[in-house]
Amino acid sequence: MALRFRRVFAAVLSGLVVVGVGSSSSCGDATGSRDRILWFRADPKGAAAEPYADSTLAVFTSFNDARVIALDALTGARRWETALQLPGGSPYQGMPFGGNLAAFRDLIVVPAWDVYALDRNTGSVRWTFDQPDDFPGYGSVFVVDSTVYSVGRRLYALNPTHRQLRFQVDLQERPFRPIVVDSVIYVGTRREVLPGTLGNGHVFALNRNTGAVIWSIPIDDPQDSV
Repeated sequence: MALRFRRVFAAVLSGLVVVGVGSSSSCGDATGSRDRILWFRADPKGAAAEPYADSTLAVFTSFNDARVIALDALTGARRWETALQLPGGSPYQGMPFGGNLAAFRDLIVVPAWDVYALDRNTGSVRWTFDQPDDFPGYGSVFVVDSTVYSVGRRLYALNPTHRQLRFQVDLQERPFRPIVVDSVIYVGTRREVLPGTLGNGHVFALNRNTGAVIWSIPIDDPQDSV
């Protein structure tokens, strides 16, 4: 008896939102495996962020006009679209390059220089988290249990239900792409040697409840080891 499974992917390619589904087989099924495009949706601005997708919703961001677009994951039909008001003084107009989207219960979490939480059903902005001396939504976010971890010049841990800051950590270097496994936050950093110029950094392991450093290992940048 052949065993089959489905896999779904979402991507943004040259301004096209693409969702595909594949069926794979094993145990001698002669049909093999094949991917096919379920739907695609053109957007003139394209996108640079990693989308969020689940069984019913696919959420993308446009790049330079700060829109968040939610689509039906199965049909591509537009559910809602929200234009964010980005904070003044952002490093450049539009979304941070290389960010992502995440979800917590009925919220879609969007790092867009500040951190925005949008209602999953309507797209309305439920709350915004900002800092007077930082952009806490500069990079990617990671959601686990009841905490949103985000990064700017510092690492932040937020309660997404009440927009409360649980803690923040200044690692003296710029953090990138935190992830959490069990009770540990893992995050890479690079130190700023000149305005806008990053050099060597570290890999840090932090306590997920307090942000206390458990260990760190230096990582040299062979291209710019300063």
